[in-house]
Amino acid sequence: MEKSKKVVKDFWSRATIIFVFGICLASCKQDTSGKITSDDIYFDDGYNKNANSSSPKIKFEEEDFNFGIIIEGEKVQHSYKFENTGKSDLIISDVQTSCGCTSSKNFTKKPLKPGEKGEIEIEFDSTEKSGDIKKIITVISNCKPNKSILYIIGDVISTENIKNLEQK
Repeated sequence: MEKSKKVVKDFWSRATIIFVFGICLASCKQDTSGKITSDDIYFDDGYNKNANSSSPKIKFEEEDFNFGIIIEGEKVQHSYKFENTGKSDLIISDVQTSCGCTSSKNFTKKPLKPGEKGEIEIEFDSTEKSGDIKKIITVISNCKPNKSILYIIGDVISTENIKNLEQK
């Protein structure tokens, strides 16, 4: 009797395992044609043909601003002007700079309808800076991609270099 209970128990255990395995196998049915099309792959990089064409788009008048040559300690301000060339409201949520010497003084915070323009005011403080300068400004928005990169570049002449030239 004991042996027959064990056989029945083993049978139902194996039957349950086979049943669960069969369900898992059936639920994993995949297309076996082996063909992958561009519609099977989607990367949201903002350039994909499947990207939402009704989203906002930000277009800057210029992405690089060259302030030229300045003397250490001077401050340079610049306004990056942009337009919403998309089909829905553009919202700038943040403006980040690559270091403390560059700051976002002000930027358009209200949603911009398609065709409306805005600006981002940046200030670069050259105190204790010298040589070639290239600072990054990252604009965070509801566009795809959601980050736009701007640059402020130029050359800072140190006060020490000026003193050396004056002595010669």
